[in-house]
Amino acid sequence: MYPRLKHGCILIEEKYKEKALELNGPEFDWLHSPVNVRALYQCSCGRPHGKWTIFNGIVNDREALPELKRSRASVMAAKCQRQLEEERARKEAHDSRLAKEYAQSMFDWGKIVLNHNDGI
Repeated sequence: MYPRLKHGCILIEEKYKEKALELNGPEFDWLHSPVNVRALYQCSCGRPHGKWTIFNGIVNDREALPELKRSRASVMAAKCQRQLEEERARKEAHDSRLAKEYAQSMFDWGKIVLNHNDGI
């Protein structure tokens, strides 16, 4: 295990572990695998003050930062796609509810007409 660092970095290490497992699956060996830059970036809220919160010096910034920019673009595209799908699902649910209410009102109207005709 990496040495425990002072100033709350134990919490950052735990956040990194959780994020790495979330991004790579529960079978991911976060302790012995190379540093997952996306997990590191997300768990430490970016690179405050131009330094990584943990693993500073281990991560090659020239490789990591362009990769993060590419992954951020794909994350944003996925988020947009997810929002569109959620909006479509909400619209379908709304339309379905309206159709069901209309069908119920037509059924009720039909019963009233039938009862009226039977009474004549």
